[in-house]
Amino acid sequence: MARKVEQGARSAAILMLAIGEERAIELFKHMDDNEIRDISRQMSMLGKVDSDEVEQVLVEFAQGVGTARGVTMGFETPEQCFGAADGPSSSGGGGLAPPPP
Repeated sequence: MARKVEQGARSAAILMLAIGEERAIELFKHMDDNEIRDISRQMSMLGKVDSDEVEQVLVEFAQGVGTARGVTMGFETPEQCFGAADGPSSSGGGGLAPPPP
């Protein structure tokens, strides 16, 4: 299980670096402290990532977004995800507004 989490953090780190600083900052705003720590740690340890691995991460991300399964977020409950529309809550929620009805 720990290995899977570490690989997920590595993939997220590669994705964050691939999308650029401004977009990565926006995504980090919706993560809890543990997620930020794990991804940041992986970012600092990456070194040179070959283009095939970057492409694989981007393809996996695009396939996840483009299928019915969507993207898995690190939120424990919908309340954490859609808690406060004005920013992350102390419970580590994402501060995302729910979609309109």
